[in-house]
Amino acid sequence: MAPKDDAAGAIPHLKPKDIDELKTLNDLLHLIFHRNKNQHHLSFWWRGFATFRREYQHLLAEYEASKTNKTSKKRAKARLDTWKQIRVPQWYLSFTHLISSNQFSAIGLALLTILATVSSLFGITAALQEEGEQHIQERLREFAQKDARELFAATADGKKDEDVGEVIKRPRDPEPEQEPKQRPAKKKVVETAKKKKKKGKNAIDDLFAGL
Repeated sequence: MAPKDDAAGAIPHLKPKDIDELKTLNDLLHLIFHRNKNQHHLSFWWRGFATFRREYQHLLAEYEASKTNKTSKKRAKARLDTWKQIRVPQWYLSFTHLISSNQFSAIGLALLTILATVSSLFGITAALQEEGEQHIQERLREFAQKDARELFAATADGKKDEDVGEVIKRPRDPEPEQEPKQRPAKKKVVETAKKKKKKGKNAIDDLFAGL
């Protein structure tokens, strides 16, 4: 866990074991520098590594002198601010790019580990994380306010903008044609039967009447 500042704008107070670890990392950087200088001094990543090594040596010396020298303390604080704002992101990109190369990935991994350890001990990692969280929260609040304004505007203008559609009258189905009513033929059938019966009766009467 990164040490906390004792006051606003103050550099962190490190424990003796943390200072020993920083010195060990400084020796490791010195070893990497001299072993790879002849082979990689013209490589693209070497410039970032050389700058990191030089800046780290200055920071370590200024931090040790800051306990008794106010000027060194101010320089160390200013250097840490520059690291947080500019240097650390640049070195991170340079070393991760070196890791992506299969041939020199071990060097890139070692440099990235040293950078992460130093940034954590000096509180740079925690500061960057806090700034990142604040930036995310600000962006979320902006989106929430924007969405709320758009929602209220849409609700206010809902009646104007709402498409209620057009009423379409459906044509009525044509009424079925009524067939003409036919008079019942029962009466005619009865009358015809009566006539036939009457005629039959008259014929029989006429036959017996002639006897």
